[in-house]
Amino acid sequence: MGLPDVIADLGTGTYTVWRTAEGAYVAGRYAAGAASSFEVVACVQPVTGWDLKNLPEAQHAEETKVIYCATELRTRTTEQEPDRIVIDGAYYEIFRVEKWEAFGDTHWRAYAAADTADNALADLSDIMQTSTEQSYSYTVTVADDSFAIIFDIAAIDDGYATPEPGITMPDDGVEYPMPDFEITDKTTLGFTLECSCDLPIGAVITGIVRDLPVAT
Repeated sequence: MGLPDVIADLGTGTYTVWRTAEGAYVAGRYAAGAASSFEVVACVQPVTGWDLKNLPEAQHAEETKVIYCATELRTRTTEQEPDRIVIDGAYYEIFRVEKWEAFGDTHWRAYAAADTADNALADLSDIMQTSTEQSYSYTVTVADDSFAIIFDIAAIDDGYATPEPGITMPDDGVEYPMPDFEITDKTTLGFTLECSCDLPIGAVITGIVRDLPVAT
């Protein structure tokens, strides 16, 4: 039995992982790529012993997990946000990944800390609030006449504005009609941008999410 099979047999469950595509700088501001999710089978355990002593500063045992998984998880790079995994309804951000090889198989051991930007019980000062905003960006990779793009954000509630996005078409000399945009399914975890029109490969959709004042 290979290591991936052992993890599958001894795993603690199937978990949702959110991954943000590589971002880009738009008008001098960094815009994260589109977020997408996938499922992994993993064995999730609390961090104990020697590993606990080697945690970075400000990481605590009750908010840090070690994850054994046959699927590679990713930590932060200069071009990409770290993966986030949902454990018991809470978001954990991957901050360290180790590749292990044995008996002809490969698995990963990842360390994840509770993501205070997305957990409802977190310090609200870390979450998007009034007068703050986040940017987003999506690059069309498959030509189609309609898209439904899910953007992952961090917000206290769904009281935020998403002005009509901007779009940059490929510089190929072709005149493309401007698409119609509609923001749907706004929640504290993100929103869906639906666009209809023939969008060419290479078109870039950018915009911002701005928090609205809390009604009093």
